[in-house]
Amino acid sequence: MTPRRAFTLVEIIVVLCLMGILIVPVGTVMEVGYRHFTTLSRQADAKTECQHASELIFGWLAQHPKYRIDTDNHGIDGGAGARLRWQDQKLRLEGKSLLDWPVRDFSVTPRPGGGITLNLEAEVLLDSRRPLMRMHEIYDYPRVGPW
Repeated sequence: MTPRRAFTLVEIIVVLCLMGILIVPVGTVMEVGYRHFTTLSRQADAKTECQHASELIFGWLAQHPKYRIDTDNHGIDGGAGARLRWQDQKLRLEGKSLLDWPVRDFSVTPRPGGGITLNLEAEVLLDSRRPLMRMHEIYDYPRVGPW
């Protein structure tokens, strides 16, 4: 009968180190991939929401063709009590908030030859461990461009 041989402590430590060398990079790649996916997903959500808000504003402007830009360029008066206003990091159209994200800045500027340009800067929370991501979007009414 041959004697039973057990693993020595050195062999066990070597195997654990080799496993660690393989597992740590795989875990790091997975975490980086998850963070990148989260960032892109939140950014796409915010861009979609900003685009939707601009479409609501453009529809509202079409209903109020005699709009007037406020003197501070942070709002539009549509007449008869209808207003688009940026205040307290909220963009409100007739009292209803258009975006879930905090709006850091919003301005309405008239364009030469008619129309307006909306400048919108929003802060998007990616996750609790990272700083807010700032997004700056520019929209023209009526639309200008090759599309």
